Amino acid sequence: MTPPSARSRDTRQRLLEAAGEVFAERGFRDATVQEICRRAEANIAAVNYHFADKEQLYRAVIQYAEACAVDSHPAAIAPDTPAEKRLRAHIEQSADLLRQEEAVGRRLDFLCQELNREANTLCSKSADIELTRIGLSLKAAVEQFREQVQNIE
Repeated sequence: MTPPSARSRDTRQRLLEAAGEVFAERGFRDATVQEICRRAEANIAAVNYHFADKEQLYRAVIQYAEACAVDSHPAAIAPDTPAEKRLRAHIEQSADLLRQEEAVGRRLDFLCQELNREANTLCSKSADIELTRIGLSLKAAVEQFREQVQNIE
């Protein structure tokens, strides 16, 4: 079997991301393949080609969301790991994602959410005013990064 072309992978990716948005906004029952394809700028037949039907597309979206969530959490970092080490792991993961040649926008967006949680934790648990200032600066930097991520597929 011939591997899918880059254009075909791009269409599949756009369908997954558009479907995720539509299913999140409307739920499975009220989401339409027409709306998903409109947002993905894809032909309606592409859903059948890549996923067979709406239900299989929905299942693929859930698997994709789970994969993105896993990708946004470095596996080797335990919850009790010091904040500096967790932050470093997230930054390294961001750099790894940016080096990839496939669409990584959604995964970077998940990673921004994780970085924001880290900054919130830093600010809420700190008794040191300087550390709180650093945490607030980190939140501002993450927000700027997130705005840039919105421009990445």
